Amino acid sequence: MPITTTVSFLGLDTSETDKHAKQFAEVLGDVMERGRQEGRYDKLMLIAPPHFLGALHDRLGEQTLKRVVGEVDNDLMTLSTAGLRSHLPA
Repeated sequence: MPITTTVSFLGLDTSETDKHAKQFAEVLGDVMERGRQEGRYDKLMLIAPPHFLGALHDRLGEQTLKRVVGEVDNDLMTLSTAGLRSHLPA
């Protein structure tokens, strides 16, 4: 019988946090797929923490992934708009 370990992070078990992240990646991936199909964008720049970026990649189809022109695998949630811009290509 496997042993399952959960660690508390901000009051949530990591298993619960991971579950919510995967659910959000599914919703966001569906929105991005639909946006591509409807011609709402030509290029994508993905910015997310590494674990979420992986979950998002799992949800995106080949045609959508072809539109990804860059990625920043960092958690930049606490940065100001100017700080965020400093991580983007010119």
